[in-house]
Parts: sequence; C-alpha cells; structure tokens
Amino acid sequence: MAADREPARDEMPIEADDKGPDRCVHLEKQEAYAADEAEHKLGVPQAFQLYYKAVLWSATLSMALVMESYVLQVMAAFNAQPAFQHTFGVPLPNGKYQLEAKWQVALANASKIGIVLGLFTNGIMIDKFGCKRVMLVALFLFICFNFVVFFADRVEILFAGELLLGLPLGVFNTLASLYATEVCPMALRGIMTAYVNLCWVIGHLIGAGVLQGMDTRNDQWGYRIPFAIQWMWPAPLFLIIFFAPESPWWLVRKDRFEDAKRTLGRLSVPSPLVKNHEMVALMRRTVEFERVTRIGATYPQCFHRKNGSLRRLEICALGYSTHTWGGFILQNYVTYFCACLSFSPSAPRARVMRRGVAD
Repeated sequence: MAADREPARDEMPIEADDKGPDRCVHLEKQEAYAADEAEHKLGVPQAFQLYYKAVLWSATLSMALVMESYVLQVMAAFNAQPAFQHTFGVPLPNGKYQLEAKWQVALANASKIGIVLGLFTNGIMIDKFGCKRVMLVALFLFICFNFVVFFADRVEILFAGELLLGLPLGVFNTLASLYATEVCPMALRGIMTAYVNLCWVIGHLIGAGVLQGMDTRNDQWGYRIPFAIQWMWPAPLFLIIFFAPESPWWLVRKDRFEDAKRTLGRLSVPSPLVKNHEMVALMRRTVEFERVTRIGATYPQCFHRKNGSLRRLEICALGYSTHTWGGFILQNYVTYFCACLSFSPSAPRARVMRRGVAD
C-alpha cells in the first residue's frame, strides 16, 4: 500500500519546529543523501554527456604524465650513443669513450630519486595550495630545470639536472590521478585514472620515435634535441591549465562552498539532473566526517588496519605498481646492450658474420 510506504531519506520532511542551525543541518543531510543516490545511479554514457568538461580538464592535466614517461625513456637510451659517451664518458684504450658504470646507474636513477621526493612533497603542497597552483608551479620548475639538462657539459651537472627534473615529475605522477577523482563523477573515475596510464604509454611511444629519429646523428645534437623536445609539453600545458577549474573537493576543505559550487558548474553542463548544491552538501558532510574521525590525517595512520586505511593503501600501491610489471625499466637498457652485442668481437653475431665473409 502506497500510504504505508516509508519515505526515502531525501523525501523526509523537515519538521515545522526545526529552526536555525538544526534546520540547516537537516536540509544539508537531505541534499547529501540525494546527491549520493544520484551519483550511484548515473551511468557511464550519461556521465560523459553531462560531465564532458570535467573529462577534458582531467585529460589535459594527465598529459603531464607523457613528459615523465618520455624523460625516463630517453635518459637510459643515451648510454649507447657515441656523442653522449664522448661528452660525458671517459676514454678507453681502443680510442673510444665509455660512460662509467657508476654514472650509468646514477643517471638512470637520478630522476627516480627526485620523483620520490616530489611525491612526498606533493601531498603537503596540494593540501595547502590546491591542485591547480601546484601543477602550474611544477610545470614552471620543469621548464627551468630542463635548462640545466640541456646545457650540461659534465656528467655531474647532468646528474643534478636529472635529479631536479624528478621533483616536478613526482608531482605529475600523483596529481593527475587525484585531480581526475575529484573533478569527475564516480562513473568516470575509473576510466580517467586508467587514462593516466595511457598517457604513460604515449610518452614511451614518443620517446621511441625520437630516439629512432636521432639514431643517425653522431654530434651533440643527437642527445640535445631529445632534451629540447622536453620543452614541448610544459609551455602549452601551463597556458591551458592556467584557466582550469580548481578541485571542488579542495575548495570545500577550505570552507569555500560558493567557489566549489561555481567550479562544479564549470565541470558540468546545465541539466535538471545536475544539482551542484546537493553535490556541495555531500562534499561538506564527507569532509566533516573525515575531520571528526581523523581518517588519513597523518602518514603513519595509512599503515593502520583501523577504518581500512592499510587495505586502501595496499589497493592503491598495487594499482600504481602495475605499469612497472611490463619491465620497461629493463627495456630502457636494450639499446645499450644491443649496441655492445653488435660491436663486440666475441658476440655470436659477429662470429657468424666473419665466418660468412671468410666462406
């Protein structure tokens, strides 16, 4: 019987004697419930239609990951380039040059050390300044630090430049996924975070193409041009992201509720299905719950089993580690080992070729 049906949470009336703060809290609770249910009912096709602006902004920010993948790809491949070896290596008895083993390892891991430092700094900076400003500063620093790499004439300077480049790269690594989850509705978050890994693959493909194009050059521009190409990304991204909306979740955490509502309007299209004031109410209640329960308030709490913090950390770490399982770190050294194999007198291929010529 319809008259006996219990009203839904968002249909509960406000009592007539509810006044002042109690009435506002009750109304906010209703709006939060309505926004939560609407977000769970939203399908992927409809989400793309209503929030295509959020998808575009998230995809633009994720393009910064192309630079990170590209930098890590080209650096290790330079170990086999004659001009790079002559500039940064030491002479051998046969008249050729070779980059010392310690510097091969140092240059290959310099950016990774900087990335780790950037990762930890990123969380603190985003909480204080927001996603947009942190990304703009990281892009600016990348442009500046790339000058050190491009004009380096000693291996020590090149190492310092790669280490400094890793700092903004560490920001790109986590900020892209964070921004995608905070500007996109629930139905699109998995797709847009997967797109982050796609940008990583795109950077590898671009790096492979650039290295193939520079394979015939034996002068210093054979490695300086790939370094110069690293400037191709940050400048246009800086100009575009300058007009990007800030994360509405960060605005709510800073109690800027009207700004958060306006930002949600920039991320969606006008539609009766889009109720930004209800979404702000849901964000407010979620943020307030996090403050009261102190979930994830400190780094040590991430390793506690209470409230499932450790479980979430394990899932996140597993997801981020999957892109390394393909062995791309070892693949970066393929160029070097193939070059050594081709020119080594004891290589099987060389012996076969000599036998063929002799026959």
